[in-house]
Amino acid sequence: MEGVSQRRNHQRAENSWADNARSEADAVARLADSHHPRLVLAAGDVRAIQMLRDAVPAQVRDIMVVIEGGRTVDGSSDDLADEVVRQVSSAVAEDTVAVLHQLRGHLGQGQAGEGADAVFDALRQSQVELLVVHDDPDDDRRAWFGPETGQVALSSQELDDLGIDQPHSARLIDVALLGALETGASVRVVPHGGGPAGDLGALLRWPTAG
Repeated sequence: MEGVSQRRNHQRAENSWADNARSEADAVARLADSHHPRLVLAAGDVRAIQMLRDAVPAQVRDIMVVIEGGRTVDGSSDDLADEVVRQVSSAVAEDTVAVLHQLRGHLGQGQAGEGADAVFDALRQSQVELLVVHDDPDDDRRAWFGPETGQVALSSQELDDLGIDQPHSARLIDVALLGALETGASVRVVPHGGGPAGDLGALLRWPTAG
C-alpha cells in the first residue's frame, strides 16, 4: 500500500506541476501577445521549466531562452541577474547590428535616409517606419516643432512659412524623437561608431521618389 500511496502522491504532484505550468504558460502567452517581446527568459527548476516550454505557444517557445542560476541561501541572485543582463545585452547588440545593416542596404534605394535634412523631411511626411538615432548628451544642435503632428523642422523659418506662430525649440535629437513617436514610428538607439551620418537615420514606410 505504501508504494501505491507514493505513486498517487507523485501523480498528484505531477498533475499540480502541469496545472501550474499551463497557468504560467497562459500568462506568458498573454504578455507576449500584448508586448511582442524580442526575448523571453526563464529560470528555475529543470522539470518546471520543461513543462513551461511544452505548454507555451510555438512563437513564444522560439524566443524563450532558459538561463542557469537561482537565488542563494541568503536570498541574493547576482549570478542570475548578471546572466539576464548578458542575454538582454546580446539580443540588443544583435538587433542593432541588423538594423544598421538594413539601413546601409536601403540607402541609395530610396527606402532609407540619413542625416538631419533627409530624416526631418521624412518625419514631416509621416514616412518614417524606424528612426535610428545616436543620442550624444553633448550634441546641442537645435530644431523646432509646432503643436500638430509632423510639424518638425531644422529652422524656425520653415514653420513660420507654414503659418505656425511661435514654434518651440529643443535639442535636435529630442525633436526627431518627438516626430517619430507622434507618427507611430519605432525608435532604435545605436552607438556612434557605425551609426548613420549626423547621428540620424530612418527606414521608410514607402520609397522616396527619384
